[in-house]
Amino acid sequence: MRVIWLLSARRQLEEILAYIASDSPQAAERYVDELFERANEMLQFPEIGAVYNVSGKKVIRKMVLDPHKFLLYRKVDHGIIVLDHRDSRTDWKK
Repeated sequence: MRVIWLLSARRQLEEILAYIASDSPQAAERYVDELFERANEMLQFPEIGAVYNVSGKKVIRKMVLDPHKFLLYRKVDHGIIVLDHRDSRTDWKK
């Protein structure tokens, strides 16, 4: 089993990391380490996140990373698919 990041989720992660790194490269590095540690928790405990949305048999879960950031993911037979990585302070209308 493995964690698979959709391309859009990877891009969102890169944007958030660039923003954090502009202030503190060390903080960005710590964030990445913590993020991948939490993502690995999802492999061991795929139902760790709260149910965010259900469509048929597809359950999307939300894992809160800190007060402002979260992942949306879905469990599949071969692992976890990260659908979205967001900062709640982002202007989603862009």
